Amino acid sequence: MSQTAGGSWQCWTCGNTQLRARTPAAAEVECPHCRLPAVPGTPGWYRCSSCRWEIDEASQQVYADLVARLDADPDGFFADVQARTARLRALEPAWT
Repeated sequence: MSQTAGGSWQCWTCGNTQLRARTPAAAEVECPHCRLPAVPGTPGWYRCSSCRWEIDEASQQVYADLVARLDADPDGFFADVQARTARLRALEPAWT
C-alpha cells in the first residue's frame, strides 16, 4: 500500500484505493517487461502492478516520445541514432 497525492491509500498490486475506487493509471504507462498497466504510486512515479519495475513521469515522457518516433518512422529514427552515436564517438579521445 502507498499513499496517493490525495491522501488515500492505494494497493500497489491491484490499484484499488481504500474506498475500492480504482485509480486509473495513465493509458500510456505500461510495463515494458510484463505489458501490464502501471499504477500511480509516490507522486510523480508509476510502478508495474505485477513486477517491481517503476519509472518517474519525466523518464516516462522521454520513453513515450522515443517509442512514438520509432513507430512513426523506424528508418529515420535509427538514422538519427546512428548520426548521434557517430557525433559522440568523434568526441572520444583517440587511443594509440
